[in-house]
Amino acid sequence: MGTFSKAGFITCHQQDDQQNGHEKKFTMEDLHFMLQELYKAIMEKVFMENAAMFAALKNETTSIKKEHNDLSKGCQKYVLEQENP
Repeated sequence: MGTFSKAGFITCHQQDDQQNGHEKKFTMEDLHFMLQELYKAIMEKVFMENAAMFAALKNETTSIKKEHNDLSKGCQKYVLEQENP
């Protein structure tokens, strides 16, 4: 069985253990479980970011539609004023 250390996720105590040659050993089951949890976290983050992006796009679309309608009404009013002085 190989050894595996979680670089970047190590406490001071774990670092001391590694310097003394006591690295934690992980089984394939441990790695599989960690990968599943990582996948779940990534998917949750992606879904949350997508939801935020779609909400922002919906708000932008709504404001663009309102601006378009206002401009359209203004143009129609201008054309009617030009036709009927």
